[in-house]
Amino acid sequence: MIRSESGTDLLLHSSLSVPFHIIDFEVNGIGGGFVVVNHYGDYGLSAARIDIGVLGDDWRDIDSALLYLHSTASLTSTKCTTTGLNLGGAGVLLYFCSRNQFTDSNRKTLLAALVEELKGFTKSNILCLPRNLSNEDLTHMYKKNEIVTMRHDNEGIDNAFVPLAKTKRKGSFAIATESFDYPIPKALITQEENLVAKSAAYSSFGSILTLMKAKEWTSARIVLLGVTHLALELYQLLKRETDTVFLSNPHPSKEDLQSKIPSDAFISWDEAHKSKEEWDIMVFCSQSCPSLDESVISSIRTKAVISVSDDLLPMDEKRREEVLLTLVKRDIFEAADGISDLGEIAKVFSLAGGTTFSFNDAFGMGCRVMEKKLHLHGIVHSEDVTAKRKFHDLMLHALEKDENARLFGLGTVMHQSSDRMTAWLWSRARSMCPSYRAMSSKSATVKPEKVSYLDMGSGNGAAARWICKQGKKIHITCIDVCAKQSYENRNISDEEGLGSQIDVVQGSYERLNSDYSNFFDGCMSQDAFIHAFTKRSAFLEAFRVTKGGGWLLISDLMRGDGKDGNEEMEAFVKDHNITSWATPNECVQLATEAGWSEDKPTAVFSNGASFREENHTMSYL
Repeated sequence: MIRSESGTDLLLHSSLSVPFHIIDFEVNGIGGGFVVVNHYGDYGLSAARIDIGVLGDDWRDIDSALLYLHSTASLTSTKCTTTGLNLGGAGVLLYFCSRNQFTDSNRKTLLAALVEELKGFTKSNILCLPRNLSNEDLTHMYKKNEIVTMRHDNEGIDNAFVPLAKTKRKGSFAIATESFDYPIPKALITQEENLVAKSAAYSSFGSILTLMKAKEWTSARIVLLGVTHLALELYQLLKRETDTVFLSNPHPSKEDLQSKIPSDAFISWDEAHKSKEEWDIMVFCSQSCPSLDESVISSIRTKAVISVSDDLLPMDEKRREEVLLTLVKRDIFEAADGISDLGEIAKVFSLAGGTTFSFNDAFGMGCRVMEKKLHLHGIVHSEDVTAKRKFHDLMLHALEKDENARLFGLGTVMHQSSDRMTAWLWSRARSMCPSYRAMSSKSATVKPEKVSYLDMGSGNGAAARWICKQGKKIHITCIDVCAKQSYENRNISDEEGLGSQIDVVQGSYERLNSDYSNFFDGCMSQDAFIHAFTKRSAFLEAFRVTKGGGWLLISDLMRGDGKDGNEEMEAFVKDHNITSWATPNECVQLATEAGWSEDKPTAVFSNGASFREENHTMSYL
């Protein structure tokens, strides 16, 4: 399918032709700051977490601080996407040049400088999340914002931001029909209780409770690591379900015991890590907790690890895979990418005037997130996938033993069939791809350096390697939910000399990195879309990351038009962990709703349809 005209327009838009926008500012003698906005959805409003620290202490240097900021901004962007709100993701980092300068007075000065910068920021209005800010910080920023706004009004300064949805212009100002109170909603600093932490706790509670029910842990042993407002609220909620809930802090303080939590609920850090009895769930609630690595994993005894706020997994993809493989070997379920506390963003958005959002809504949001995580976990560990892996390994072993084996047997037929499908898909991609045509055309005035596409559900990379062998200027990004297959993909690709052409990412194609917006010439998926939790989100993500004029090619199994209730079909759905089973016509409809355009089919098969769009082409087999 070809992507619509709007995709081309986005590429021509100067501020959206890059995946993010960044500003920086300095305050002489104190420090400075950075603001990063991810261009995920061209929204006029973006939520940003604020981190405050010291160079040389919290971050080694400026480069380390920026790397950290991009990581947290990307995580916030992912959370905003997951909430389903028309809200972009961003991040703010404020730094002091030395620990001596980290004073209350200088902190206020930095926050005031940030408000001044945000008022003149033209790419997106920034809504600040309060997690790392005190009520005094919020009040100070709110009052400073009032002063800056009044001064700008008196001086006739037009803060021309990217208009919000449903905006209209009046004179020289953009007037939103929906009013948002930013960067600090007034309702955020007039509440007696911490509604944001409570909402985040409810979404985390929904996530944890869904896991407990799925695993049938009726009296789960849970320890919350890192004592924060969120952790204290979460403790109270979990006590409704189980009596064995404890709190532990890597840096104990008297404040822990001054809360309404009974003192016997707190255990030492060593006791939490060296418990003789295995925990069911370890919940990481604070940045002060150590990041997950092999040494941390080897020291804990637990069935599951969850991070509610921060991504505890390494940023480096290779290191990330190694950690995930270690968790798999230890048979530890992980939800360590920090998206259980989605209620925080939704609640702040609500308090800013965006929508109404209850604690029940937050709870339901957390439930849905864990359902998706369990779905992905089920794909990797399903009996069907495990059997396929064993069969695949057996066939490879047979081929190594006997060169003639590749000419005979079911394994050979399967390998050849898979290669033939890959060859057919790539032939279609070449004919659809403007970059490929321009690269091979003698008359093209501008020749791209390479053709770049995304393999959605790449497995161990067999299709990607086959395609890369067809030309040195082909570059493929492989994404797969299975850490083991991603690890194999990277190693085999390097061994075959294709490492420079193939990037391997472990994760879900339904939740792609925000940096990928308008990035790829096209997307391809071979026998993997069947595992999407919701096909609609998969089509939307493919559309977002594809350039104008790009394409999407899919080979997949689909449901027939017959009635439900067939026992064999129901067993197939269960074995393959299918939650979004669709007919060819339904797939076409979902793709069209996501923005792809359908044209005359170039081929039709009994189990699918092929279709293409005016500027973005897609074939579905």
